[in-house]
Amino acid sequence: MNFYKRHIGDYIKDAAHLSLLEHGVYARLLDVYYARESGIPDGQAARLIGARSKEEQQAVKTVLDEFFHLVDGVWTQKRCEAEIQAANLQGEANRLNGMKGGRPPKTKPKEKPIGFPSGSDSDNEKNLIQTPDSISKDPPYPPRGGETLADNKTAKPKRTAIGLLSFLQSCKKSGTKPISEDDPVFAYADQAGIPQQFLHLHWLEFKARYGQPDAKRYRDWAAVHLKSVRGNWFRLWFIDAQGNVMLTTVGEQAKRVHGEAA
Repeated sequence: MNFYKRHIGDYIKDAAHLSLLEHGVYARLLDVYYARESGIPDGQAARLIGARSKEEQQAVKTVLDEFFHLVDGVWTQKRCEAEIQAANLQGEANRLNGMKGGRPPKTKPKEKPIGFPSGSDSDNEKNLIQTPDSISKDPPYPPRGGETLADNKTAKPKRTAIGLLSFLQSCKKSGTKPISEDDPVFAYADQAGIPQQFLHLHWLEFKARYGQPDAKRYRDWAAVHLKSVRGNWFRLWFIDAQGNVMLTTVGEQAKRVHGEAA
């Protein structure tokens, strides 16, 4: 999760008694919890939020004991779990809506401009602008010794939007890879520190989601794949406090679903 709601009233009611240090610790623990979309492993809380001094580590222990519950070696909180579940449900609803083409465009009724009615002097004045020269069907003369701009334009074939399965089948017939070895996605993954196995897991999830019969169609599937990695559309990974790229709960679920292929 890159965003979570902070209900100030509820927070002040439950945590107004904390010291400034403990407030900071609590906020960082919530950030880590929501970023991971899972509880905080016991013994790793201080490291994950960067608490190093004895005073900071004691504050971590105090906040965990008061606001979290230790379950099977993981510190959890009901409020966090509820928010994560709600966010995942909303994300899935948005994904399904996107596969169906998104929200239908709003159509505004055409309104006649307020002013002169049809056939008035205003319309007549507008018609006067159309002189014989302006409505001539003859194209303008080209430059001396040259050609018209239309002659110089080379028509580029437009690719039609197709489904992912059709795209994969065409790649198989032509003997090309859907994502070429020099695709920008690999350079981006290296720069962002995304492991290759995570990138492969993302591709498997990409095929699973967009391989549905009613999924959206695109003209350039490689470009869409690059966008999905850059935006972490499926929320498979996150970056912890130490800068390490780790799988989220959704990522771990995807890894289990895809099994040996992942």
